[in-house]
Amino acid sequence: MSCRCGMDESVAFLTAVAVGTTLLPVVWSVCDRHAAMLRLLPRGLPDQPPATGAVDDITFLSQVARAVSAGATAAQAVMQAPASSPAVARAQDQLRSGASVLAALEGDSPELRTLAACLHHGVLSVGAIEHAVALARNERQLQADIDTAMALARRSALVLTSVPFALLAVASLVSASVRSSLATPPVAAAVIVGTVLNRAGSAWMSRTARSVTSAHLQTDRSLAVASAVAAHLRAGGTVVSAFERLAAHDPACAEVNVLLARGAPLRESLAPLSGSCPSLVHALLACHTDGLPVAPAVDAVIADASAARTAAVRETVAALPARGTTPLVLLVLPSFLLLAVAPLALAALRGLQIPHL
Repeated sequence: MSCRCGMDESVAFLTAVAVGTTLLPVVWSVCDRHAAMLRLLPRGLPDQPPATGAVDDITFLSQVARAVSAGATAAQAVMQAPASSPAVARAQDQLRSGASVLAALEGDSPELRTLAACLHHGVLSVGAIEHAVALARNERQLQADIDTAMALARRSALVLTSVPFALLAVASLVSASVRSSLATPPVAAAVIVGTVLNRAGSAWMSRTARSVTSAHLQTDRSLAVASAVAAHLRAGGTVVSAFERLAAHDPACAEVNVLLARGAPLRESLAPLSGSCPSLVHALLACHTDGLPVAPAVDAVIADASAARTAAVRETVAALPARGTTPLVLLVLPSFLLLAVAPLALAALRGLQIPHL
């Protein structure tokens, strides 16, 4: 009787472990503080003041461009638009208190940097803002593609790694032979090894998804610098004034601004950007040498960089299922055999009786 009770306790313990491991990802998602905040709060709330409404940077920039087109000044347009972040709200407060537009736009948020680049002689350029909005929409679409790929990869990993535990739990509940075999060393060893392989496969698949997409989560630096220069050129500024505006947000651009202010040759002044923004440097030097307009050349650099980045993102996103095949074959499928098939097979073998000759 005591042996039977010990076996029942072992079966109950292993079944509880299997069910708990199956439900662990769901419980973790529910208890995760960051995920819970994202579920409970409106989207974007950490970056947006609740008093001004939930708007994003694209909506804010579009509202500013619309107000400028209607005849509002730069200060009026920024103050009238709904704030998209606390930094924008602070800039609006500074404008209401009498600060200059350029001083109010010195914040570090992306939308303020965009408006600062589109400002020349106190006037905001509608065309420059609309061009920046178009680039921001492209970035949002790329981010949506990345988020979709990540969601599919995570769901696939969750389903594939949860099925073996679910099958083991069901088999343990409906089959007395499986329950009794769980206390035997071979079946217990198979369950332990299968659990280890399953968790390792899940971690490998998650790490693969993060490694494939993490390189594209941030905007390419050369594209960001070229976009800011193009926005300022569209607003009527020059290359020198563009780097003056960028000096507060980028260390390399600050070095370029210092060299330009000292009267250094353009090739020498652009040397700090030669490593990170070679295409932009080449375009600026070519236009300076040939006497060609700078704005179309910078626009061409942006178009090429954006197309290359889009192609790279879509290629890596498309490769995500193929890269997830390796942990699936090497770890998840063996864990399926050990967790779902091996207990049933060993339980069936234990029930077989060798006939007496």
